[in-house]
Amino acid sequence: MLQAALAQQELFVEYQPLIDLQTGEITATEALVRWQHPHLGRLSPASFIPCAESSGQITAVGHWVLEQACQQRMTWTRIGVPLFPVMVNLSPTQLHEPAFADLVRAVLERTGMSADLLQLELTEGALLQTTKAIEHQLSKLGDLGIRLVLDDFGMGHASLHYLRSFHFHKLKIPRELMEGVATHERDAVIVRAIIDLGHKLDMGVIAEGIEALDQVTFLRKESCDEGQGYLFSRPIGPARIPELIAQDRSTRPLPIARTTTATQQALDTQP
Repeated sequence: MLQAALAQQELFVEYQPLIDLQTGEITATEALVRWQHPHLGRLSPASFIPCAESSGQITAVGHWVLEQACQQRMTWTRIGVPLFPVMVNLSPTQLHEPAFADLVRAVLERTGMSADLLQLELTEGALLQTTKAIEHQLSKLGDLGIRLVLDDFGMGHASLHYLRSFHFHKLKIPRELMEGVATHERDAVIVRAIIDLGHKLDMGVIAEGIEALDQVTFLRKESCDEGQGYLFSRPIGPARIPELIAQDRSTRPLPIARTTTATQQALDTQP
């Protein structure tokens, strides 16, 4: 079914904004694949990405998402949407392709998108079996001017080694570490240390899974750069991004999804 989904255009891409936690501006959008199955309905990535990985189809799916995201970024550009980057997730399988960096370059040339508008996101799992070939691919991607983001930082066993070995531009604090950041001191200490480490290594820091105002308050105080989560916006269709940009400009300091007046007032009075 997954093999047929691409050919039958059942897969589609939604985009979740990333927010500058100090200014409230949208800084990027993350491309997230979805599947509208004709009989099973809408399927989340968790229900089919493992199948795609184990069957080897993740390569075709990943390439398709990359192409769609770059085309969409250029569509937004043509209608005047600000030039923030689009972020695309990579699988370990894609990194093992000898010509992967060349494929990315070809997509950029075909769509006309500048390399600095593409951010590629890797989990630690993608780097667990690092080889010279993978190192070469990452180096070539860097030479193209593409920025690399390390996802789920702190959830694996070799995070610090990866920071030492590869040139990442940003790291992401996973939602698992964010859940208790405003209520449990040990969680707060860990997240604070990650933010400090990222900044000392000249990297931007993104916190994902933000769902509460007290998390935003904590992250602002600790000078975390960007945030992502349902508090700001769920993943949405590409046609709604310009609408969200307009909302962003009218509801500073932060665009909050489905806010009540009281919630927005509480946010506006935060330091």
